[in-house]
Amino acid sequence: MRNRSRTFFLFAALFLPLSVLGEVEKLLQIPPPRPDFKIDFSGERLKYEASWLGLKAGEAELKVLSEKGHYKIVAASRTTGSSRLLYKMDDAVTAETTPEFAPIFYDLQIREPGFRHNRLMWIDRKNKVAKTRQVPVGSGKVKEKDFWFYQGLDPVSLTFLVRSIDWKPGMKQYFEFLDGRSRSLILLEAGPVETVKTRAGTFRAIRMSPMVFELPRKLDKETPELLARIRNRESGLRLVSWVYFWIALEGRRPVVLARAYSLIGPVALELVEMSPDLPSGPGK
Repeated sequence: MRNRSRTFFLFAALFLPLSVLGEVEKLLQIPPPRPDFKIDFSGERLKYEASWLGLKAGEAELKVLSEKGHYKIVAASRTTGSSRLLYKMDDAVTAETTPEFAPIFYDLQIREPGFRHNRLMWIDRKNKVAKTRQVPVGSGKVKEKDFWFYQGLDPVSLTFLVRSIDWKPGMKQYFEFLDGRSRSLILLEAGPVETVKTRAGTFRAIRMSPMVFELPRKLDKETPELLARIRNRESGLRLVSWVYFWIALEGRRPVVLARAYSLIGPVALELVEMSPDLPSGPGK
């Protein structure tokens, strides 16, 4: 009888991980979807202003360079004005990606109270592993980690890929991304097409709603509880009550506005300047 019980529990233990293994992969398109639009982002420069409770709280700028047939994207963000007295932030990111937005290199420089380090990440697409290194400022204690992945996008390459997809109201798409600290799954749902006015102009844009789920570093560590949370759309990140962003449907299709309601109140990010003035790319 004891042997039968052991055999039963052995089969049960084997069955549970098999029921979960590959479920996240089924949610994703492997490899990631290719861009629907061929847009030349070279030379693009976008400037944004952030607001908190309706007051200017920060600014951000993004530039796209072309180097050896690849894109090199450089972005920076900082708090401004009185908000800088509350929280001093000077962050920057440099990323390299192919024209199809397969990531190559990602370097996030964090300069915030209590967080002063660089997160470096190299993407090995052949072996589907990301090599990461966290380098503290002023300290020699370097942390290295490996992350295994299905798609392996970083936040920058993911942003440009999303801009190049022909979104329609009601569309849903999962993506996997890595930021040098964690591996996550994001669900994007396309809402209605709306007219959005910003200081950079008036745009016909589609509203997007994201939901983020944190994933384990290794693919075989995904649990039934995690899959249930994803299926039930129970995000593990509770920092915001809701968040939307709008993608323009003409030209280079920039993100023109983002709004969220967080633990600190309403925050927004608005496009205030764009160059070249007349963006290239397909209009819809």
